[in-house]
Parts: sequence; structure tokens; C-alpha cells
Amino acid sequence: MYVSQAQPGVVQVFSLEELPELPLVKSLPAEAGAHHMGFFTTASGREVMVVQNNLLNLSEPVPLNAGTFTVVDIQTGEVVDTVDLAQTHDLMPE
Repeated sequence: MYVSQAQPGVVQVFSLEELPELPLVKSLPAEAGAHHMGFFTTASGREVMVVQNNLLNLSEPVPLNAGTFTVVDIQTGEVVDTVDLAQTHDLMPE
């Protein structure tokens, strides 16, 4: 089970094998405002997760809006890419 956490911006992966316990398997990186997730297999067979980092347009008391998409390899936890639409196109990923 994948659960996004907006602050500090991570995705927690829990096992469903030991219900009702939910042991944490790993944490995957994201950015502030981690919210929606999409899962894909690339043409080369790599399994990736894309995280929308845009929960709320707030800056205080803590930022919850990085305005990015984070592409993460779900096996290794490596950040494959960060797409910054705010910086490159003056758009927010809403």
C-alpha cells in the first residue's frame, strides 16, 4: 500500500501481508505537497511512480506545494527525474 505524506514529502510503502499490522517496507522520496501518484512501466521495463507535489497553495506555516512532479524508481527509490512545471512553463500541476 502506497501512502503519500505531504510534509515532508515522501511516499510510505506498507506491506499488507500481516494484516491487521501494517509494517513499513520503505519510504520513497517526493517533495512538499506529495499527493496523487501514478504508476507506470517504462519502455525499458523500469517500474516508476510519478508523484504530484502540489497539495495546497500554502506557504505558511509549512510549504505544501513544491509545484513539481517527482519520477521515482519504485524498486530502488532513485529519483529518475523531477519535472518543475512552475519554473519551466509557469504552470502548477493541479
